Amino acid sequence: MSFASLPFELLARICRINAYKQCNPSLDIPGPLRDTISASQVCHSWRSGIISAPELWRVFINPYHPCAQWRDLLLKRSEPLSIEFMDSCFSCEAGQRHYDTHLEMQSGMHMRLRKYKFQPYCRAESIPSHSSAWPSEPNSWPELQHLRLLFDAAYFGRHGARDDSLSLPDNFPGLATPILEHLNLAYCYMSDWHRLVTMGRTLTILRIFWPPSSLCPDRWIEVLRDLPHLKTLRLIKAMDTHCNHPHSSNRLTLGVKEFCLYDFVHACTSFCSRINLSQECCQTDITCWRDLAFEATVKDDAKNVLFHMERFLSQIVVDAPRIIISHSFLQIDGRPLGPPSYSHRKCQPLITDYSTKFSVEFSLSEAVVEAIVFPGLLDLVRPLSSITEIIETQHTEYLIPEACDLLFEFLVQCQSVCFMQGVSYSWWKRLCSRLLPAVDGAMSDTTKPLFPKLRALGFEHRVFIGEGPGWAVIIPFDDLKAFCKHRASIGAPLERISMVHQDAFEINSSGDIDSNLFEEEEAGEDGEGEKAGPVGQ
Repeated sequence: MSFASLPFELLARICRINAYKQCNPSLDIPGPLRDTISASQVCHSWRSGIISAPELWRVFINPYHPCAQWRDLLLKRSEPLSIEFMDSCFSCEAGQRHYDTHLEMQSGMHMRLRKYKFQPYCRAESIPSHSSAWPSEPNSWPELQHLRLLFDAAYFGRHGARDDSLSLPDNFPGLATPILEHLNLAYCYMSDWHRLVTMGRTLTILRIFWPPSSLCPDRWIEVLRDLPHLKTLRLIKAMDTHCNHPHSSNRLTLGVKEFCLYDFVHACTSFCSRINLSQECCQTDITCWRDLAFEATVKDDAKNVLFHMERFLSQIVVDAPRIIISHSFLQIDGRPLGPPSYSHRKCQPLITDYSTKFSVEFSLSEAVVEAIVFPGLLDLVRPLSSITEIIETQHTEYLIPEACDLLFEFLVQCQSVCFMQGVSYSWWKRLCSRLLPAVDGAMSDTTKPLFPKLRALGFEHRVFIGEGPGWAVIIPFDDLKAFCKHRASIGAPLERISMVHQDAFEINSSGDIDSNLFEEEEAGEDGEGEKAGPVGQ
């Protein structure tokens, strides 16, 4: 194979590695980047690949970089290919600013830019505003398909500022292109969000993060109605919670595949009450934050959000083999399971590429979480218990005993479960009390064993078997052996038990544990006598 016929993916990887090396101010070795630029002259295909590697532009905006002299040559020889331009915090070395060069370059390339990411972390030296360097005439960015603008006011020392350095001009790049598909705006002030409707024919991805100018839920519905081709919608703190229209009849069915809403619980309630999700939606992510201004209604708002989550679930979720739950978080993963693929410690089964995810998280007071949120999350997934194959818990240390009882009551309904992960000590004790024979020999699960399909347990990070550090919770090795033997005796043997900080145990069909830990323990007893094995006695 000739050198010029290297696969494009390999070439792009080489470009990225070489360019990243040059982002380290301590490395003054222009050779790799010079070689990368020289490689762009090999053929048209290579030139197209290299000119589209956005990491290259991180060093090109530095007029003092050893490779700066190559910049104009590369741009000239790559015409008329479209290019990507990405700027970020790596763009300037410590203590140096080159945004005049940056803004002059980007405005000069506007006719060729296909993807443009601008994330300034400091002001330009002499150009007063980035918007003054942007051509704003209609169709002045004819190739632009992806635009990402991130302006964090904290770096300019003006929290919530609305002056020209954060405001979008009347024809910012996203409005001056006829083919924009992806728009990502963070901390950007737009005087009229209805201008987005000019992109309605082409826009498929819209991400808005913490804008100084926000809309009430009712106005957002009006804007989104004119963006019928959206496939991804992410609204993060984009709602004006102090402007509400409770009697509005504005309703909309979102045809997106990915829907993410992060906002105060009051805003989430108001917006969710106005939307439905179509069957095409395969990823839903909703996070509700605490708003002190609406503390008096937070309980009702949490209940209302849970009500809408139940409604969304009935609209989009068909299957739910995996459930992850904590005191304030729920994720339902609808990816069908394949054969388990065990790693060294984890008992994670293989999950196919097809994905349907639904998650909701509450960042509220503990009182509301205990009284409303956690019981409500369990109620959400209770109808899915018969088809759940993986149960995972997180942050179980936050669960009060009553909540642990509620959780185990739900687990008992999940008779199709094959994998339990994040098993805490309290969860383990409840398993033993329900599954192991009583002192008088009576066995509660001999006729109809609980969890007949259970194949693997994965303990949470604080649980150790045999012995562990002072902060650990220890499960005696004999208790583990008794549990495995009993499961085998009732015809429901385990295959594997894993810990976060210890090696996994493999278990045969007779309930015997076969693991490196167990072998080391036996070797310690036979060989050294007084030296304890890693799992102890």
